[in-house]
Amino acid sequence: DEPTGNLDPVRSLELMLLLEKINEMGTTILVVTHEKELVNAFSKRVIAIDGGHLISDGMDG
Repeated sequence: DEPTGNLDPVRSLELMLLLEKINEMGTTILVVTHEKELVNAFSKRVIAIDGGHLISDGMDG
């Protein structure tokens, strides 16, 4: 939940690149965040939940 919340921009990018590399090796990564820039840059699938209800589920590409 919010893995980059307390990180500076450089460390946030490093963490996201590490998670991306782990994902490319076959591991599913789930990140919960409110940072739309990260979502836009790194997501393959975005699931939006509001008030405990699924409001959208989309895949990239």
